[in-house]
Amino acid sequence: MHEKSLPGCPDFVFVSAHLAVFVDGCFWHGCPICKRTMPATNATFWRSKIQRNKSRDVIVGRQLRTCGIRVLRLWEHELRGTVGLEDAIRRLTLLLRKDKWCARRDLNLRPVG
Repeated sequence: MHEKSLPGCPDFVFVSAHLAVFVDGCFWHGCPICKRTMPATNATFWRSKIQRNKSRDVIVGRQLRTCGIRVLRLWEHELRGTVGLEDAIRRLTLLLRKDKWCARRDLNLRPVG
């Protein structure tokens, strides 16, 4: 379920479906919707830290897709409340059922290649 040997250490791995799932914390990964308030202390450090996390997310996604692993990234806020959780489950279920679909947070589902 949690595979530390893969790039980025996904939160959940579905080996037979070649699917890695990440739940990104809204503050730590710079959610554009939540726009969490930056701490006043060491603001430069925190901005840099969050930017590095975002850059690493892109690199890890590329590495996994190069290995033939599909990636589903969910924002922390997407799992709050019944509607958000149901949508996340729907997206995950679709990916587990379809071999040629890829989920991205900027577009719900899109066919791959």
